[in-house]
Amino acid sequence: MSRPAQPAVSEPATILGNWYANVLFWKPQVVLLVNERTLLPVLMPLAPAATLADRFPEALPIQGTAQTPGPSSQAGSAGSSPVGATE
Repeated sequence: MSRPAQPAVSEPATILGNWYANVLFWKPQVVLLVNERTLLPVLMPLAPAATLADRFPEALPIQGTAQTPGPSSQAGSAGSSPVGATE
């Protein structure tokens, strides 16, 4: 019995990378989202599921601002990149 081929995972478009989601059928239903790179967990209501992707950035506990690093910023300093910036 052969195993089905798994689709290739595309390169992440954001600085935090890829996320995994698991629906927890509790009352109320919630979704557990976990970041692949940092293992940051985010727990949020599932309903309405159709708007989950739109609501997810607002549920992140890290809210960054899209600012350009100034001349005093050094490359490689931890936490200097805004959330949602591309690599």
